[in-house]
Amino acid sequence: MSSRKITIAWLVSVGLMAVFAGMSWINLELSPEAGAQKFEISGYQVFPIISALMLLQVASLLATLLTPELVARVISGLLAPIMLAHALFVFFGLQSNTQNAIEVQITEMTGVSGFASQAEFVEFAGETFLWVGYLLAITLNFAVLLAKAVLKSVSSNAKASKEELVSEPDLWETQK
Repeated sequence: MSSRKITIAWLVSVGLMAVFAGMSWINLELSPEAGAQKFEISGYQVFPIISALMLLQVASLLATLLTPELVARVISGLLAPIMLAHALFVFFGLQSNTQNAIEVQITEMTGVSGFASQAEFVEFAGETFLWVGYLLAITLNFAVLLAKAVLKSVSSNAKASKEELVSEPDLWETQK
């Protein structure tokens, strides 16, 4: 696989992660006693670390474009375990972090703190399952980072030179 294709796939995976993190992961509606407000919780509110990871991804992507291939492979290799750890953190910490984000949002709106006190204000809570798309984007990103770190990139110049060598007549064939 060429380095250009891997870089484009990396850029696409970062874009998908940003889009899915920005979408609404849960929709809530408060009771009339709490103002009957509707609000949404995005991935950035559930996991505030996502924005820092996006900046790290973009900086790493730019660094790999401006450095030699070996350095780019090292950067990708160092970033891959970070993204794997983040994927595990999202998968196992989703419920508690979502609950914390909801609690903070309701506290800001109503002034009532504590989940038990806030539970009576929630009239509707609907999960959108867009976090699954975010996890799939992380998985794609992890695969691209591994590919960039492990696979040797093949440039188009190397392919052309191999084809030229094969098409040239052999020295022994010309001696007849």
